[in-house]
Amino acid sequence: MQRNLINDITADINMNKMKLLIYAFIIVCVGTTARAQQHFPTPADNPFWMLEHGQLYQHDCTPGCGYYTSCMLPVYYGSDTVISTTNYHRLFKRSVCHSMLTSPSPYCIFSCDFTIPEEPYAIIYVDTVANKVYQYSEYDGGTHLLYDFNLSVGQLYPPTFNNPYNPSSDSLMVLSEDSVLLGNTYHKKWNLGVKTSGSIHDSAFVSIIEGVGSTYGITADLVTPFETSDALICFSIAGTVLYPDSASACDQTIGLSETAARPSFEIYPNPAQNMIQLNLIYSENEIPVSLFNAHGQKICGQIISGNSATLNVSMLPSGLYFIRIDSGRNAGVKGFLKE
Repeated sequence: MQRNLINDITADINMNKMKLLIYAFIIVCVGTTARAQQHFPTPADNPFWMLEHGQLYQHDCTPGCGYYTSCMLPVYYGSDTVISTTNYHRLFKRSVCHSMLTSPSPYCIFSCDFTIPEEPYAIIYVDTVANKVYQYSEYDGGTHLLYDFNLSVGQLYPPTFNNPYNPSSDSLMVLSEDSVLLGNTYHKKWNLGVKTSGSIHDSAFVSIIEGVGSTYGITADLVTPFETSDALICFSIAGTVLYPDSASACDQTIGLSETAARPSFEIYPNPAQNMIQLNLIYSENEIPVSLFNAHGQKICGQIISGNSATLNVSMLPSGLYFIRIDSGRNAGVKGFLKE
């Protein structure tokens, strides 16, 4: 009886050991699977990025005169293409933009909205084994490293398609590493800074998130902001928002209603010398039309009827001007150049 009891206890111990080994194996497998899912997403993952890009443009006029345009850019995969027997993925984007005309005065004096329909954004190749992303350049016909998600603190950031720094002068450095929770998985996050003459400045102005891209977006240059701004607004996989967190909204339909946002009229000739022809898509009665100069100052206004009108611009100095219509389906703003 005693021997049978000992055998039963021994069997229970061995069984528990086996269970522990099985549990350990499951944990390793789960951990390995979660780790493998942190590669840069492919079309099968159905990813979506919402980016924002801002740019200050200068006019050749009064010092400080220019305009600032900010665009929201939905980015997503489209069709694939084969380059030198290798399968590449095409990324596409749309643009929904707001432009503000400025002058030396500290306030916005003119603004308009416009959209740009779908167009190619980038052609990339994802190496899931090496955890790297490459971008094809149509300028030189070559493939260049875009992201290497195998970074270490203290190293020079590798020469990539979006790293314009020259190590002989300024260098992009990996300053620190932490983690960010995307969904239920932690992704590594490397914070970058610029090293000049041995000193670090602009610390953590941009970060690289494993399997996502940079906090600037996907292909934006990793440079400190100067008359430009770039940001990753949100990132999702298969409709589930992961960045910045699961509670964030990521509107994939932005920019789809392009025809409603575009001014429904035409101006020609453009550039103009003496007269411009204004053609409306929709015929209306008593349509207010205003003319503004490049500083947003209203020069004149008139009421037109029907779907066309001829405006005399021969007395205007050379420069950039805007026509604004404030009526019905033709409402909007368009610019023209007076020679």
